[in-house]
Amino acid sequence: MALIAANTHIHAELAVVVAAVTTIDGFRQWLTDDADVGRGVGARAIFRFGAIEVSFLIDRVDSHGIEMTCVDHRNYPEWLDTHVAIRVTPDSGGAYVDLLHDGYRDRSHCYVESLERWKESISSLRAYCETWRGIPHAPTILHTKG
Repeated sequence: MALIAANTHIHAELAVVVAAVTTIDGFRQWLTDDADVGRGVGARAIFRFGAIEVSFLIDRVDSHGIEMTCVDHRNYPEWLDTHVAIRVTPDSGGAYVDLLHDGYRDRSHCYVESLERWKESISSLRAYCETWRGIPHAPTILHTKG
């Protein structure tokens, strides 16, 4: 099994960081603007990235972060049964965030792509918490001449 690990220090109040990684409004500001995140253990968290959709069951959500397991997908089968944990701990001047995504069956193209996207996402999380301006995935808008 392969694991993705990313981490960062964020210069923001702990409560801001926790809300960013445990609420629908938070996820929409840094991960993808097309997200539906439940509020408790056993609820679903669904994230859409254009034609890709991944659905998780929340295993843990509290003042230390969130853990969830992928239970369904559209166009991203490599994520099925993987586990995402985002852990927030107080650190001098802010918070320290660990992101772990494990359960990849191998280091395929999907793993490499996910590794790069998680690095971008953790930077977006830091930007959002520090400046209120994250860079979430947004659907591509096609413009036509009229």
